[in-house]
Amino acid sequence: MRKMAKTPKTRRMYVVVILLAFLYGVLGSETEGRLHTDLFRKYSKYVRPVQHHNDTVTLQFGLSITQLLDVNEKAQSITTHVWLNQIWTDVRLSWDPSLYDDIDFTIIPATWLWYPDMVLDNSIHGSSDLPVSKFATVESDGKIWITPPAVLNSQCHINIEYFPFDEQKCQLSFGPWEYTNEQVYLQPMHDVIIKEKFLENVEWEFKGRDRKSVV
Repeated sequence: MRKMAKTPKTRRMYVVVILLAFLYGVLGSETEGRLHTDLFRKYSKYVRPVQHHNDTVTLQFGLSITQLLDVNEKAQSITTHVWLNQIWTDVRLSWDPSLYDDIDFTIIPATWLWYPDMVLDNSIHGSSDLPVSKFATVESDGKIWITPPAVLNSQCHINIEYFPFDEQKCQLSFGPWEYTNEQVYLQPMHDVIIKEKFLENVEWEFKGRDRKSVV
C-alpha cells in the first residue's frame, strides 16, 4: 500500500465530536434542590464519614487500565492511562426516597464531599496525589461512586538484557496519604485490574494484571 500524494481531489475525513447529555429526570428540580439542602445543612467534608470516631471507612478501590502510553527504559518508568474506581459509604448522606419524589440517587460536585486522600506511592515524582473527580454519584443509602480518569507516571525497574524479547513486571502502588489503616481500610474492588477497554500497544503485549493487598 502506498501513501497517496495530496491533490485537490484527495478525499478528506472529518471527525465530528458529539456530546451526549444524559439527563436525570428531576435534575435541577426543586425536589432535588431540597434534598441537597437537607443533606448538606450540617455536613462537614473535613470529618470522616463514620458514626463513631473509632469506626473505619471501607474504601473499595479498583483500577481499569485503558492504555499503556509509554515505557521509558532510561527513566525506569511507565506511563499509563487508567480509570480510578472508588466506592465508599457516607452514613450522613442517606435519605428516604419516598420523601423526595422517589429520588434514589443524585449527582453532586465532588468538592462538597469528604474525599479519600489516595496517592500513587511509587510515582516518579514521589508520592503523588490522584486526580479528584469533578462529580460523584450518591445513592440513597449513602453509597458514593467516583471514577476519575488519570494519567499515571510510575516507577518500574526495567531490565533490557533480553531485548527485544524482554518481559517487564511493573507495579502501581496506591494508598491513603494521611489516614491509617484503622481509619480508612482499602478493599480491592476486583481480583484483577480491569482491562475491558484496553487499547493494545504496538510494541508491548500486556500479559498480567494481578493485584495484591499490603497492610
